[in-house]
Amino acid sequence: MKLTKRMLSVILTLAMLFTLSTAAMAAENDGPNGETVYSNSFEWQGRTYEEIKTSDGYYILEEYIDGIITERITVKMGEDEFLQEKFDGSQVNLMSATGNLPISSEVKYFSDYIVENAGAEQASAADEPVISRIPSNSYRIKDGDIGSVTYRALESTGYVFHSLDFTTGLLGLWGNDNFTVAAPGDATRSEMISLLQSGFEYHMSGDLASLILDIAEFMMGGFSESYYLTLGGTVYQYNVTGKSTDGRSQDFIGHEYFGRIKVDKAGNKYETSYEILFADCYPSFIEQKDVTVAMQYFNSFWYSPSWEVYTWY
Repeated sequence: MKLTKRMLSVILTLAMLFTLSTAAMAAENDGPNGETVYSNSFEWQGRTYEEIKTSDGYYILEEYIDGIITERITVKMGEDEFLQEKFDGSQVNLMSATGNLPISSEVKYFSDYIVENAGAEQASAADEPVISRIPSNSYRIKDGDIGSVTYRALESTGYVFHSLDFTTGLLGLWGNDNFTVAAPGDATRSEMISLLQSGFEYHMSGDLASLILDIAEFMMGGFSESYYLTLGGTVYQYNVTGKSTDGRSQDFIGHEYFGRIKVDKAGNKYETSYEILFADCYPSFIEQKDVTVAMQYFNSFWYSPSWEVYTWY
């Protein structure tokens, strides 16, 4: 009986040591304790993603399926390691006595995935694009008035018209001439989003990264095998302001990417021409007639169960 107790004590001690070592990454930096300075939510391939940045330098990306968390990536921005937590994604675990706790936690390292990183160069709003090999006239920086949208909403008294005028300003741009990720075939979606963002100092939004991954997947026909993904381009971050006729205003952040996307899968190489990709509340949404962005602004000013974009101008 004494031997059994001693063996049980050893097993419990080892289990405690394993649990403590798994949490070491978060403990070293005390975890994210700052205020949220940026938040964004987007849908991708049947999943919902929520990302935040905190005032103490953390980036957190969470993946949800049917409203239940399935994965979380926590990064201390600028450092090599990140914490990956996975959840079983079931209602059973959510309703358990312990709550929806991760079923696995693993500290990983960006340096295990990143093959080449030219280093993200930052420029202020007044500077030229930082990627010198891209002609300066190939991408037009947006500034000032970008247009207006008129909405038609159906209310109990009939149709009501609302208008918003939009302006934009460049917050900054971050370029990387040669950022290459060696992606294993079993890399999760959240891992890949975070890896791409790291090459642009987390100024690439998650939905912009997911759009790049969609293009890469289309070029090579799926993510079932290991591959190399290279980006050479610039992320432009904008503030886009909508203002109503009664003087109210609402600001949202938008991102645009201009550059190339290259994929190497088992020696088969694919490459796009220079692409302009849009995400979030990007300043080109009026010329693109993007109803999703227009809807976000409408909902921040008014409520109506039935509405439509009446004119873009």
